[in-house]
Amino acid sequence: MTALPFEGERRFSPSKKYEETVVFVHHFGGHKWSTKRHQDLVLDAGFDCVTFNLYFNSFEGPQSAAQQLSKMFRHLVGLEKDFVLQWAEQLNLILDQIPGDKVIFSLSSPSSAVASCWGLHQRTDLRAWICDCGPFLDAWQCFRNYSRYEAHLENPPFLQAFTLLGYLLFGGLSYQKRMREWMSRLPPAFPLLSLRAGKDLLVPPSSIQKFFSPYKDLNLKVFCFEEAGHLTAIKSMPEKYRQVVVTFLQEIHKTKKPS
Repeated sequence: MTALPFEGERRFSPSKKYEETVVFVHHFGGHKWSTKRHQDLVLDAGFDCVTFNLYFNSFEGPQSAAQQLSKMFRHLVGLEKDFVLQWAEQLNLILDQIPGDKVIFSLSSPSSAVASCWGLHQRTDLRAWICDCGPFLDAWQCFRNYSRYEAHLENPPFLQAFTLLGYLLFGGLSYQKRMREWMSRLPPAFPLLSLRAGKDLLVPPSSIQKFFSPYKDLNLKVFCFEEAGHLTAIKSMPEKYRQVVVTFLQEIHKTKKPS
C-alpha cells in the first residue's frame, strides 16, 4: 500500500460497514492525532479514516506564542503561499492517494482549505463535508479572538501583530472573496454538516452562519452544542456528538452521490 504524504496514516475500522473513507483536517496548530476522539468515533461506526499533518502543526511539541509568531513572520516574508492554499494543496494530494469516495471532517480555521480544495480542483470523489467550529467569515475578529483566548496575548502591540499576521496568512483582504468564489462551485444539494458551539470564544456561531448563508442550494444541516466551547463538544457531550455525526454519515451512505 502506498505511503501517504505529510506523515499521513490510514486507520481501518474493526467492524467496517461503509465504503467511504473519512479524511480528517485537524485544527490550526494541532496535529494528526488532535482528532483521535473523532477518528475513534468514525472507526467505531464502521468507517475507515485517514489523518495527516497540516503545514504549521505541533506534532513535534507545543510552541509558545513567540515561537508561533516568529514562524508565521518567516513564512510571510518568504513570500510563500498562504496557509489556506498550502493546506488545500496538501489535502488534494492526500485525496489522490485514497481510492473510492471520501467524506471530509475538518476542524476550525483549516476548514477554509476544504472550500479551497473543492473550488480549485472540483473533485468528484467527495460525498460530504463535516466541519466543526469553522469555516467562518469575520476573519479579523476570529483571528483576534484566537490571539487573545488561545494564544493568551495580553500585550496590545503583540496581540495586534499576531492578529495581523494570522489574517494575512489566511489571505487577508482577499479571504472573503476567495471563500465565496470557491464555495459557489460546490454542486447543488451537496451534503454538509456544520457543527457549532454556543459558548465558542474563538469562532462565534454567527460567523459560521455568515459563511454558509449565501448558498441556499446546499444540503446543509446545522447543529449547535449550546453549552460547548471551541471544539469541546466531543469531550463535554460525547454521546450527543456521536449521535449527530453518525446519523449524518449513515444518511450520506444511503443517499445518491451529488453530481
